[in-house]
Amino acid sequence: MLIGYTRFTPQEYPSATFSFRKASDPPGALEGETVFKSGESSYLGLGADWGSNRWGDYSVSLVDPVDDLTFWTVQEYAASPTGGWSGRWGTWWARITAPSADLSCSYSLSETSQAFGPAGGTGTVSVTAPPGCPWMAASNAGWIYVGSGNQGAGNGTVGFVIAPAVDAAKGRNATLTIAGQTFTVTQQPPGGSAGGGPLGGIDLAVISVSAPAEAVSGGQIVVSAVVQNRSPMDTGPFRIGLYINSGSSVGTGGDTLLGTCDVASLAANASLTCSRSPYLAWGMPTGKYVAGAIADDQDQIPDPDRGNNVRLSDTGAVSVTLSAQAPVISGAGVVNAASYRAGGIAPGELVTIFGANLGAPTLQYPRVSASGKVDTQAGGTRVLFDGAPAPMIYARADQVTAVAPFGISGTTEMQVESLGMRSNTVAVPVVASAPAIFTSDGSGSGPGAIQNEDFSLNTGSNPAVRGSWLEIWATGGGAMQPPPSDGSLGAPPFAQVSQRVSVRIGGAEAPVMYAGEASGMVAGVLQINVIVPPDAPSGAAVPIALTIGGVTSQQGVTVAIQ
Repeated sequence: MLIGYTRFTPQEYPSATFSFRKASDPPGALEGETVFKSGESSYLGLGADWGSNRWGDYSVSLVDPVDDLTFWTVQEYAASPTGGWSGRWGTWWARITAPSADLSCSYSLSETSQAFGPAGGTGTVSVTAPPGCPWMAASNAGWIYVGSGNQGAGNGTVGFVIAPAVDAAKGRNATLTIAGQTFTVTQQPPGGSAGGGPLGGIDLAVISVSAPAEAVSGGQIVVSAVVQNRSPMDTGPFRIGLYINSGSSVGTGGDTLLGTCDVASLAANASLTCSRSPYLAWGMPTGKYVAGAIADDQDQIPDPDRGNNVRLSDTGAVSVTLSAQAPVISGAGVVNAASYRAGGIAPGELVTIFGANLGAPTLQYPRVSASGKVDTQAGGTRVLFDGAPAPMIYARADQVTAVAPFGISGTTEMQVESLGMRSNTVAVPVVASAPAIFTSDGSGSGPGAIQNEDFSLNTGSNPAVRGSWLEIWATGGGAMQPPPSDGSLGAPPFAQVSQRVSVRIGGAEAPVMYAGEASGMVAGVLQINVIVPPDAPSGAAVPIALTIGGVTSQQGVTVAIQ
């Protein structure tokens, strides 16, 4: 069975395409798509009903009446506009020979690109395939004519002709589709290098690329490319880029860069291997992706034949799937993000959750919207309180931090969701307050995250003087007035802690001048402004304690007093 249709994507103009299935394929399954005529431009053609974008009048697929084994399909594609038209369509036909169940067909080309001078010329490319495996060759541009070998079976050669360049200002490039593979042709403008045939000068070529056939989002893969200097002279410095995307090729215009290799120089006729082991993006959607290499992806080398600088993986597309492991958490692993103490959670408290399979192997951070709200997702990970997502601080495979919603009460049911898979549920009691002071090294003890009145960090070598201001950074204050919106950033009028707040420095009471939201920080981070009392003891590590609603922060946090 064969289905012919037009395909288009955000990265692909409307193209003539077909898919087929064999009788032995499982129900509901189709073989891979084949684009037999690539779209050349965007399309806008208003039909009889004003405002409609008319398309699809010419689409047909037939069985050859002579042999009952060959298919023919005629489909539309978006052609290059002419004569001031906003859109232009064309039709393209393909002859498809039904694959034999006895054949295991795979196809490769002797090279993936050639470059020509302004005078044009002739070229050939060899096709390698098992005996009896059918293939065809088609040009995707009017200035490239396929002469010999427009169809064949097994090994063969395709010959093509390049017309002389017509635009004195611009070069051009287009593709041939040969045995389902893309072959790129570039041509210099009349003002470029003289003569027909492949250009001279330095010629970097990617001669092989390998990548795994299967991968998991967030997982590590190995991509390797061999680059050759096909010219009689040494190169200068250049970079090899390894890329991946969901389209039909790779390029520098927004595709994901997996890794690079900086080359100081490559000797004449020499080759080198660039191999990297990157991690795929966590949350990368399931699907097939093309991995490839670009030699000199920063255009550092004067290479007039850039058509062979790009090559896709010789091992085919990379099938990316989501991790099958669900997150796992425990009640003991739910702690205050500043003190790392377990127990009850206060409304608005920054909470850290330890576990397994919680997110990407590297730290992921949430976005902040234009309206100033912190997102409830970081790299595909969410923390749910009673089923509602909370503002995220960061996520990693072994731990995540989020801000408990201000509306929780009683007992809250917590879960971590990663790439749509949810963890077990942990029930945690909600308390009125759970104050904790952040520390400079993030350990939960030692020098506090405290600023002197000149906004410098308080340290043993930069102590505060008695009678000066201190700004203490904390969390776990509970309810605030007016109630802040979850995920909002602190801005006037600042919400303040509802319950009584007190601070003691070395046992001496420090007058509290302010306790509330911190400007520009997510609601839940507290700024406590105090005055160092005159009877506070001096030293590089004087104990400091914060009490909110009768509950005191963790022991072991210190401040330096002169």
